[in-house]
Amino acid sequence: EQGPKRGHGQEPGREKARQIEEQAYAHGFTKGEQAGIELGQKRFEPVFRGFQEALAQLNRVKKELRLQAEKETVELALAIAKTVVCHEIHTNRSVVVDVIREALKNVIDMEHIKIRINPIDLALINGQEDHLLNPAGEIERISFEEDDTIQRGGCVIETNFGDIDARIERQLRVVEETLKIELEQSAQS
Repeated sequence: EQGPKRGHGQEPGREKARQIEEQAYAHGFTKGEQAGIELGQKRFEPVFRGFQEALAQLNRVKKELRLQAEKETVELALAIAKTVVCHEIHTNRSVVVDVIREALKNVIDMEHIKIRINPIDLALINGQEDHLLNPAGEIERISFEEDDTIQRGGCVIETNFGDIDARIERQLRVVEETLKIELEQSAQS
């Protein structure tokens, strides 16, 4: 009779030992898992940092490439515009007249105006100056002067109140400078 009691009395102790063993196992597993995660984080932290730095550098390179492409596109567009304008000047005789008319809109002093233009352009409008450029007779005295330094299609108008520079190369330069300022502002933002 003692044998079964002894065996039966050991059963609660075994159960308690099994519970302690399971708790110890669970506790050890949790600690090991946590230690493994921490070790993994420490090992891979430089890799993650490297990925973050590479991604940031890739974004900088991408932005630089986009800005460079914009700059080159603007330069190409300006080169094409200059070519088209030069072609138009050489094939369209009225370009110089249109440029002078536009410039005359900015003239305040209508008493005496001297217009300096390229000799070829002057030859094209020779004899028709008053009819083409002063049809209403608003300008009291208008004179023309040949100027080899002015490219075809452009002019410089001199008045008592100052000069108006309507040279084609200057107008293209203004457009170019404006576009460059826009590009710089785009690069900074």
